Amino acid sequence: MSIESKRKYFLTGGTGFLGSYLFIELCKKGYLVTLLCRSKDGVCAAKRVESIIKWFGFKPEDFPYLKVIEGRIDADGLGLEESYYSELAVKGIEFIHCASDTDFAERNRSVIESVNIGSLLNVLRSAKNSGAVHFHYLSTAYSAGAFEGECPEELSFPDKFTNVYEETKNKAEKIAGTFCKENKIKLTIYRPSIVYGESGTGRSRKFNALYYPVKAVSYIRDIMLKDIFERGGKRASELGVGLKENGALVMPIRLKSVTGGKINLIPVDFFAKAMTAIIEISGNGGIHHIVNGDPGDLGELIIYTSKYFRIEGLRVVNGDSEGAGNKNGLEELFESYIKMYLPYIADKRVFLTDKTSDLLAEKNIVCPKMSYEIFKKCIDYAVISEW
Repeated sequence: MSIESKRKYFLTGGTGFLGSYLFIELCKKGYLVTLLCRSKDGVCAAKRVESIIKWFGFKPEDFPYLKVIEGRIDADGLGLEESYYSELAVKGIEFIHCASDTDFAERNRSVIESVNIGSLLNVLRSAKNSGAVHFHYLSTAYSAGAFEGECPEELSFPDKFTNVYEETKNKAEKIAGTFCKENKIKLTIYRPSIVYGESGTGRSRKFNALYYPVKAVSYIRDIMLKDIFERGGKRASELGVGLKENGALVMPIRLKSVTGGKINLIPVDFFAKAMTAIIEISGNGGIHHIVNGDPGDLGELIIYTSKYFRIEGLRVVNGDSEGAGNKNGLEELFESYIKMYLPYIADKRVFLTDKTSDLLAEKNIVCPKMSYEIFKKCIDYAVISEW
C-alpha cells in the first residue's frame, strides 16, 4: 500500500491512558498517525512519546509513519503556526480527540469545563481548517448521567449527573454533534465504560477507577496490620479488626449496593482493539458503547479482593436493607477514600450495544469477563508498580 493511500489520523491525548493504547494500536496497523502533544516538566513532546513507545516494548523506528508535533489543545489553533495547516490538510485526514480531564471534583469545575468543552472547540475548529472528513470523539458511557435503566447508543438528555465529568462529556457530545453537522464532517462518538489494565498481562499505565477502591482496602489493611504488630492492636481492636490463626485479617466493612446493581469493567486491550475496529469501518459515523456485555457485580469484586489480600469481613448489603445504615468507624474510613467511585460500583445503568455488538463480533473482538485470574494479574502489576 502506498503512503498516499494509507488512512491518516491526527490524534490528541496520545500521552494519556486510553489515547496511548489507541495510538499504539493504530501504529501497529501501519496507519499514518500524527500526535499532538505538549511538553511537560521540561520534557519535550517527542521524548514523552518516545518513552511511551518504549513502555509498550517498541522502538520509535518500528513506527515510521508516526509523527509527533508540539502543540496544546487549550491554545487557539492548537498552538500551531498557520502554515502548518496546509501540511496537515492532506486528503482524507481524520481527527481523533482523546484528550480530556477525567477529574470528578466539583471544586475543579472551571478547569474541567475548560478542557472538556473549551479545548474541544479548539480541536473541532482545527479539524474544520484542516479539511477533516471525519471526527472521532472519545467520550464515556457515563455521559448518560445519573440514570437507571437502558442507555441507548444515541445522544442523551438526563436531568442530573453524578459528577461534573459526566456533565461536561454529555455537553461535549452535543457540541461536537452540532459543529460536525453544520460543517459536514462525519462524527463518531465512542463511549467506553470503566477501563482497567491489560487482560493478558495485567500491565497498565494508570491506576484509578477499579484500582482505587482495591488500593483503599489494601491501605487500610496495612494500617491495621501495623497497629497489630507494632502497637499491640488496640486501635484495630476498637474497630473490630483482628488477626485470625490462619493469618487472615478480619475487617468488618459493609459495602452498599442496590438490587441489580452492576460494575461495568473492560480491559484496556479490548478497548483499544474495539475502538480501532470501529474507526476502521464506521464510515457513516454514529455512537458506540464499548462496554462489557456481561458485567459483574460488587460481590464478585469483594470476593477477589478478599482472596488476594487474605481479608475476611468484607460483604455487600442492600442499601435499603435493615442494618445497612449506622456505619462503623472502619466503614466511614473506607467510604471517605472511595466516595467519588461509589455510584459506579453498584450501577443500574444498562448500556445497549445495538450498533456495536455485531460490528465487533465480525472482527472477533470479545470483551473478557473479569475473573480472579485477570484481577490477580492486574493487582500484581499495580502493587509491583507501587500503584
